[in-house]
Amino acid sequence: MFKHLSFYKTHSHFTACDTNEFSFLEEMPNNPFELFDVVQNLVIHETECQWGNYQFAKARYSEANLRHSADMFRQIKNITQNKVFDTQPLEKKLICNCRGASLLFLSLLRSKKIPARLRVGFVTYHPIANFNIDHVIVEFYDHKTAKTYWADVLVTETFKQKNKKNIVLDATNIQKDQFIPAERAWLSVRSNRETPESYGIGLFKNRKGLFTIRNKLLHELCARLKIEMLPGDLWGYMLLEGPSADPTDSIQISKLDEIANLLIADDITRLTHLYQNNPALKVPSIVINHSGLDGIKAIELGEISCLSA
Repeated sequence: MFKHLSFYKTHSHFTACDTNEFSFLEEMPNNPFELFDVVQNLVIHETECQWGNYQFAKARYSEANLRHSADMFRQIKNITQNKVFDTQPLEKKLICNCRGASLLFLSLLRSKKIPARLRVGFVTYHPIANFNIDHVIVEFYDHKTAKTYWADVLVTETFKQKNKKNIVLDATNIQKDQFIPAERAWLSVRSNRETPESYGIGLFKNRKGLFTIRNKLLHELCARLKIEMLPGDLWGYMLLEGPSADPTDSIQISKLDEIANLLIADDITRLTHLYQNNPALKVPSIVINHSGLDGIKAIELGEISCLSA
C-alpha cells in the first residue's frame, strides 16, 4: 500500500472534472477494475491507430496532447455522440499517448474517491531485448482487496498480439519486473548496475541515455505531487545543458540522487519542500513541449499550484 491515500483520492489540476457537465460520470461503476474496462473501450494509442483498417484524420492526432481530463471527456462526448457506454469502434475512440490514457483512468478513479496516482518510468514488455522504453501507468489502491495495483490501460489484446512476446501480462496487475519507476532506473544507472543506453524514449535512437532517465525522474516527481505533465514537457534541469544532453553538473546530479531516494521513501513532505524551493524543479508558467506530433514549441500553462498532502 502506498502512503497518503487521502491525498491521492482527490483531484488535481489536470484530473478535475465537473459532474454537472459530464453527467455520465455518476453512472460509472465504483469498482476500479470495471472502470479500467470502461477506459479501454474509450481510448486507442496513437501508434495502434496505424494497425487497424480505419484511417484517422490527421487533425485528430492532436487529441494525444490534451492536458486535462475534462477536455478528453468533452472530445469523447463529441466523437461518441454522448454514447459513452456503447462498445466503441476504432473511429470513435479517443487517440491517446500513455499519459493521456492513464490520466483518463486516474480521473475516473479519483471521481470515485479511489486513491490513485500516475507512475512515470520504463517498461520491459516490448519487442526490443535489453531495452526499457519510457511509459506512464496508473497506481491505485483497492480497498476491497486491500492491495495496490499497477495498471496499464494501453495493454490491450491487440497490443499483446502485435508484440508477440512470451510473457504473462496482466494489464491491471503489472509486475515489478515489467515496470521500472524512474527513480529506480536513475539509481540503478548511477550505481553502475545498468547502462544509461538501456533506457530511452520509444524507438527513437537519439533519445536514450541518462538525460532520458533524468527527464522521467522529474516527471515522476511532479506526478507524485499530483502535477501530471505531458511526456514531452521540458523545463528547469531538463533544459540546463540542452534537452538531449546528459547531465554533468554535480549540483544537479546530487539533487537528482536526493529526489530519487525520497521518491522511493515516498516522503511527500520533503519532496514538496524540495519542489517548492528549487526553481529548476518547479513547473514554470511556460514549458517547452517536445512532441512527436507538433515538433518543439513553447506552451503557456499559467500558474500550477503544488497541492499539500
